[in-house]
Amino acid sequence: MTTLPKSGRCFPNIFARITFSSLIEVVGENGMHAVFRMAHLPELIDCLPPANEIKEFDTADFSSIFQNLDEIFGYHGARGLAIRAGRITFSEGLKQYGESLGAESLGLRDVTFAERVERGLDTIASVFNQLTDQRIEVTRAADSERWSFVVHRCAVCEGRQADQPACAFTEGLIEEALFYYSGGSKFRVEEVECSAQGAEACLYTIEIPEPENPPFKV
Repeated sequence: MTTLPKSGRCFPNIFARITFSSLIEVVGENGMHAVFRMAHLPELIDCLPPANEIKEFDTADFSSIFQNLDEIFGYHGARGLAIRAGRITFSEGLKQYGESLGAESLGLRDVTFAERVERGLDTIASVFNQLTDQRIEVTRAADSERWSFVVHRCAVCEGRQADQPACAFTEGLIEEALFYYSGGSKFRVEEVECSAQGAEACLYTIEIPEPENPPFKV
């Protein structure tokens, strides 16, 4: 049973609501009720955060949900659940923020495969940078189709200490975003540095397959 001290950094209520709804979908109501209780957030059982953009859900409470998910289901079990929830969260967020996240609004019809990926990653970073206290940077390696997605002040592992990367939820969200923006290709997304392990930020590498090759299986 883990609780984390308040961070003073916050997520918009709607972000937390979509995430917890996604977790309920993959874990089940009873499982998530246990997680909420262990995180000392029993109020979430009967009332998820409201569907507004007020930035008031503390990231330590958000992180505590994933910490207790690990404690209940074990690292590998929780990792699979978190990845699935991350994918669902992007899809649901797309419904909520379709105008700003949608492929049509980004003009992706007549651009190259790599440009689709670049615009998609930049869009995700921009949304989080504008609406949360996280800070995200996206860069592309000069000599390859590999990208780095860096999350400073990560809400998924805020205040946590771990022996292994702790942000599978974000991996799933990035994977689903790239599947959408690329037009159906899958990518290998891997967290190679994690704040919960003592790194300065959470660093994800993204490998982009050649268009003529089969997409990566995840």
